[in-house]
Amino acid sequence: MSQQAIIKRYYLLMNILEKKGYAPQQEILSIFNEEGLKCSRSTFARTLESLRGEFGIEITYSHMHKGYYIDMERSLNVESFSNLLRYYNSTDHISKAFSSAYESHRYIQIDSSSLMSGVEYLPIILDALHKCEQLKLRYSKFDDEESVCFYFNPEILKEYQNRWYVVGFSHLRSGIRTYALDRIEGVERTPKTFTRKLDRADDYFKDIIGVDTSGRSIEQVVLSFSKQQSNYIKTLPLHSSQEVLFDNDEELRISINVKPNYELKQRIQMYGDDVTIVHPKNLLELCN
Repeated sequence: MSQQAIIKRYYLLMNILEKKGYAPQQEILSIFNEEGLKCSRSTFARTLESLRGEFGIEITYSHMHKGYYIDMERSLNVESFSNLLRYYNSTDHISKAFSSAYESHRYIQIDSSSLMSGVEYLPIILDALHKCEQLKLRYSKFDDEESVCFYFNPEILKEYQNRWYVVGFSHLRSGIRTYALDRIEGVERTPKTFTRKLDRADDYFKDIIGVDTSGRSIEQVVLSFSKQQSNYIKTLPLHSSQEVLFDNDEELRISINVKPNYELKQRIQMYGDDVTIVHPKNLLELCN
């Protein structure tokens, strides 16, 4: 079965269980078949084993409810995995819409700033990541005229502001590096495998905004936003550590605990006069 069909099966299964909570095997298999995904009981068992072994998603049978469910306590990153599957599914639907109807593009608008270039490499990179297989990348930086080829051990995928990044050990730089998928010009599989050096993605990126993990110390950053921006900042926090210090008719003051980096500087500057740096005063210098 193709990688695309396997991903669709994962998506359908997670979607069923997230909506229903519990579902009997026969109901799940019937939905698979309705979607054109033939699935026997043995294939279903292998699917559960793959989700457990490769993704840390534990789907268990409940005798009390007579159905399968997602064991949240024993599973890792369920929300992130589900979001990734939804992303795959949405891009697949868009692709089919363009190919199945000549005038589909008249009714679909994609923001030109949402750089979708490189997403075609997601399946092969994700597969190599799970199997700890080394890849050969052909990559071009923005400031380089010529691309370079090097071996790379993919360990973490990260999406930030509509761009995808892959993190892992670069044999070109002899260290952990982050590469943007839209700058990748080619990917080749190799027969070599590697041993992981990084922890979970949530842990690797927990102290930063964006993808720049340069070795800085964590700072308590205090920002004051105008009332016009307060609802936006409260509903879309800058960082998972965000705390509201006070909120009144004059301002919204928050604190976040992060490592200063270029992405933090970008986010702050984006708000212009609607934000004031309270602490530390030299924050923008620390971000350089």
